[in-house]
Amino acid sequence: MCDLNDDFEDLEMNFTQSEIKMLGWDDKEWIVEGVTFLLFICGIIYLYCS
Repeated sequence: MCDLNDDFEDLEMNFTQSEIKMLGWDDKEWIVEGVTFLLFICGIIYLYCS
């Protein structure tokens, strides 16, 4: 892996409200999609291991 230099501490990520809306981070739909994905993966593991 790469070592981070001292400039890493100066890293800042600034998003405007329009960029946040464009990325879809202003809604909570990604939470539902994430939970659904995790349940799907857990279901596959459960069925495979049983």
